[in-house]
Amino acid sequence: MRPKIQSALHLGRTAWLSLIAFWGRFAPHPLGRAVFVLLMSGPFAYFMASHYEEESFFLRTLYMGQNPYKRAIPEVFEAKVPILRVGTYDGHFYAQMAVDPTLRREDVQYALDYPAYRGRRVFLSWVSWAAGGGDPLRILHVYSLINVLFFFGFLLWFTVRQPMQSLKTWALGASLFWSAGTLFSVWRALTDFPAVMLGVAAIWLAGNRAAPLVLAACSVLTKETMLLSLPGMFKVERRDVRHLKEILLKIGVAVLPFALWMAWLKWGLSLNQSAGYRNFSVIPFQAMAQEWAVHLVAYLDRPEIVSRFRVLPPLALLFQILYMGLRPDIRSMAWRFGFPFAILAVFLGPSVWVDSAAYTRVLLPLTFGFNLYLFERAHGWKFWIPFLAGNLGLWFWAFYAWKLFSVGRMWLWNG
Repeated sequence: MRPKIQSALHLGRTAWLSLIAFWGRFAPHPLGRAVFVLLMSGPFAYFMASHYEEESFFLRTLYMGQNPYKRAIPEVFEAKVPILRVGTYDGHFYAQMAVDPTLRREDVQYALDYPAYRGRRVFLSWVSWAAGGGDPLRILHVYSLINVLFFFGFLLWFTVRQPMQSLKTWALGASLFWSAGTLFSVWRALTDFPAVMLGVAAIWLAGNRAAPLVLAACSVLTKETMLLSLPGMFKVERRDVRHLKEILLKIGVAVLPFALWMAWLKWGLSLNQSAGYRNFSVIPFQAMAQEWAVHLVAYLDRPEIVSRFRVLPPLALLFQILYMGLRPDIRSMAWRFGFPFAILAVFLGPSVWVDSAAYTRVLLPLTFGFNLYLFERAHGWKFWIPFLAGNLGLWFWAFYAWKLFSVGRMWLWNG
């Protein structure tokens, strides 16, 4: 090896070791933890600030369109919820449910596109109702910010719980808090991030006897698809029949509140219609491949920022699917938490894959499970290479908010 190359490698190695030594001293310090909180919450805060209005505060996060506004309950008009000129999203449905989380009011049912479908996801509505003290206007404002409370609560708990002196911990934080699915859920006041956060909390409190049961039940009541991740929310200490029965009993107890609520919707309110069947495809990877090909052609035809944002995330999620499938470990709670959503991803239909705001949220348990699993089992380059492959494509909105490097800005923002 040439002396100049050898000298450069030695200098690089020395600089890296010096950085690690400095990081180990700085990161655990209160100032280091404060920097971590600011860094992780930066993209989130950037876009939340753009949703603020002096008259309506953060009610713009409900993303109410003109057609849903025509069917809205009277409290929406009183609160002066901003109306989008183009488009709409689902947050306003759950906000209106929070005004009457029992769903007995006919005007609340009329305001929902699919009452039985939306009604399953009632936990955040109940929390908002309780925090608002039953006052409709306060309830709407509480719901518009409830994702914010979950975000900062989880972020602060993560900062206290994790060993901050490790670069891996900072990378794990970025994978959870900068993920497109997390940011979309928070910005649009949806149920995805709180549901996944409650599930992860159950994993982290696995040593507690009652907490995982309560958190798992709340997670499923927040979003019913978290039923798939229930096997990962309970610790498997022994692989004998007796312990298996104990795990199945815990899952049954966690599901019971959801089952009772579903019974109320069906027999108490006679809400039998359903939705979501168009979200699935019979042929594996069909919808994912079709939509990605369409976006790739659009990008090649006109390489602008929106096209790039649609091409990159499916590649990151595909890597997560393959990694979880090819490196199984049933003993890992994180693997059992995320792997069912790797299977789900294979059969998602075009109505989900068509929109990055949809599939990144639907597959958020996969992203969290993948990164927690990778964090616990891999080290060195065996961690960093899969980590970058599975996450860079999902950080597009975080990069957009931060505009970290001039080269990054040129690649992302110049068409």
